[in-house]
Amino acid sequence: MATFVLVPGAWLGGWCWRNVARLLRSAGHDAITITLTGLAERAHLLTPAVDLGTHIEDVVGALIYEDQQNVFLVGHSYGGVVVTAAAARLPERVRGLVYLDASVPENGLSNHDVLPQRVRETIWESARNGGDGWRVPPPAAIDWGLDDGTRAWVAPRLTPHPLKSLEDPAHLPAGSLAEVPRAFLRSSPSSSVYQSFLERARVEGWLCHELDGGHYAMLTAPNVVATALLSVAGEWKPGEPRQRRRPMADPAFPERIRFEGQVAVVTGAGRGLGAAYARLLAARGASVVVHDAGVAPDGSGFDPAVADTVVQEIMGRGGTAVASYENLESEAGCRRLIEIAVERFKRIDVLVPNAGLVIFRSVEETDLATWNRMVNVGIHAPFHLVQAALPHMKRQGYGRIVLTTSGRAMRLDSAAVGLTAYCVGKMGQLGLMVGVAAEMQDIDIRVNAISPVASTRVLRRRAPELRTEHVAPGVAFLASSSCKVSGIVLRAAGGRFSTGEYHFGDGVDFGPEPVEPETLAERWREVSGSAVGNSP
Repeated sequence: MATFVLVPGAWLGGWCWRNVARLLRSAGHDAITITLTGLAERAHLLTPAVDLGTHIEDVVGALIYEDQQNVFLVGHSYGGVVVTAAAARLPERVRGLVYLDASVPENGLSNHDVLPQRVRETIWESARNGGDGWRVPPPAAIDWGLDDGTRAWVAPRLTPHPLKSLEDPAHLPAGSLAEVPRAFLRSSPSSSVYQSFLERARVEGWLCHELDGGHYAMLTAPNVVATALLSVAGEWKPGEPRQRRRPMADPAFPERIRFEGQVAVVTGAGRGLGAAYARLLAARGASVVVHDAGVAPDGSGFDPAVADTVVQEIMGRGGTAVASYENLESEAGCRRLIEIAVERFKRIDVLVPNAGLVIFRSVEETDLATWNRMVNVGIHAPFHLVQAALPHMKRQGYGRIVLTTSGRAMRLDSAAVGLTAYCVGKMGQLGLMVGVAAEMQDIDIRVNAISPVASTRVLRRRAPELRTEHVAPGVAFLASSSCKVSGIVLRAAGGRFSTGEYHFGDGVDFGPEPVEPETLAERWREVSGSAVGNSP
């Protein structure tokens, strides 16, 4: 006999599972339906203080006081966050986690964080307009997929949901769910809201079933849901060892890099390379802060439409993005940009300081105003952005930083006359990369740099073959959890990638006594090895 603990989503109570529970019991199993605090028959307990922790305690308490062991925790919609966190608290009591068209959180993420922006905004607007800003009224226009008789029974049982529970992050201790099998039941294939969770489940090797019935399948198709739950219980036989199922390769997307639930900040993202980075990260599931002040090539002017256009493009394709126009020449502007990300999305996972200036001036022609602007954008801004982002990344225990350098600054044979100030900024970011990477060695925060070559407005020659889209995959990799290294420069140009590090040649050991400078001159080729510029 299996025991199923059934946890509802927003606006619902344990009553929504009544037909599923009846079918499970008639098949010889036990079913416990949970009504979360503040909902349905417990609506009188709803206050602004009811949060995710309250609902987790509802489930944890049921397991403890009912003395339940080896249960299948089943969560619908928002209930997926609740059952995940409850299982992390009591993994020894959980036989398996089952998500019925449900949110699948990661550590530090809330239900809102893992849902599309359009869904979040609808919920926030509903709370503002009809819930005094802290409770979310049941949606009136939602397609429940119910016949008239069932709808008449369901409608009066829907109750407001506490907004705070949707915004609170789930805390999942590392390894707490490593031995808990999971399954995902997708019941609304026509909607894209939960598709990313199904893709993740397949890649990670969970049991996956696609059902008919719509998002509220426990109401519209209880037979289908009960059958699927019994199938899951049958596949997880009681005698099997409690271990994670082996991940299965997805033949369509092997080892696919995704950013669902992650937040990326990309500066200079309104045009060129930055826009390509932002588009790709958003297409892979990230919520992106698109920063661009819309300045001219020399840093003058201001045009918010530059960032707004990229945001509209991302959102038009179903992605999540917000615009920022902060002046990154100031420390305050850099800090404000990071604050915007955290205030809006509650976290920051990826930082790509891409914004830069290319002003051609010889050393003698570089006036103080130009020098200060180049240093502010090329050195001070990346430093202040990293400094502001690190506390949030350290608190999460995770982060990826992709700085920007240039071959123009690293090799004499690649240098261009008039770019001294530019080169100083690009080499300064290498020092920032190495220094921060050294400080973050014991944390899963990786710091690397991209050295891009692409046809943008700052490239003086026409080179349509050097597309920005050729560079973006390199940044996406460095920004992902698949990147396990730090202190690397990735060069990307026209579809070709290579890495670079600072290396010494074998050199010459002249012994313990100081040598004459003439000796170095005579043996320079041996000292310099294959380095550029062998002749002294």
